[in-house]
Amino acid sequence: SKSHRFSYLIERDNTVATIEQIQTLLSELGPNSEGIAAILQNDDDQWSVVIDEMTIVTLDYDADEDKLLLSLDLGTPAEESRLHIYETLLCYSLLWREHGGVHVGLGGRGGPLYLLYEFGGRDLGLAELRTVIDNFVEASLVWRAFVAGAGEAPTAGGEIPQGVIRV
Repeated sequence: SKSHRFSYLIERDNTVATIEQIQTLLSELGPNSEGIAAILQNDDDQWSVVIDEMTIVTLDYDADEDKLLLSLDLGTPAEESRLHIYETLLCYSLLWREHGGVHVGLGGRGGPLYLLYEFGGRDLGLAELRTVIDNFVEASLVWRAFVAGAGEAPTAGGEIPQGVIRV
């Protein structure tokens, strides 16, 4: 069975990743990655990795912190299920150590929910970036189904269930 954990640590030194390095990495990622439809640069420090029309991972680079933030729209829950979904996802976010720092944010009152993951940009390689994106997208599928009312939330404790990311 495919593991839903990140099984690597990225070695760090004092080198700060530059936007040019990230652009080069993303330009290599597209042609070398099955399942990626397109990679678009939205701004100097923001890109969209398009998996399909419903699955778009946004990467934002913070040069001051040398971090990449991945985000993915999970959808907007139906009004009658919002409280249950918000409570579940707040509990999930509180357990960030259990799933490698992945958390969820709300895009404004009554707006969509976003799955978020932040990690260092130094010395990031093509294989590591691909692993991060693959696992992030896979986790989003479980949460997107839950937000849409078509699935159950992963549970905490014990075996890491499908859809939960570990770093």
